[in-house]
Amino acid sequence: MMDLGPWTFRYDDETREVYVESGDFNHDVTLTVNGDFRHRAEKLKYAEWLAGRLNKVDSSALSR
Repeated sequence: MMDLGPWTFRYDDETREVYVESGDFNHDVTLTVNGDFRHRAEKLKYAEWLAGRLNKVDSSALSR
């Protein structure tokens, strides 16, 4: 069962982490974005892309 979103991304100034989060509180999902990014802007762009892709998932095709 997948959270339906909407999916958003954010940067946390305190932890300096980038997150992708679901607005669907069924599971209250928060994904941490880590990897070999050259700089924070690149990581944020990736998180934005990922959130966008998750928002495009056809929920009718998912089994509940």
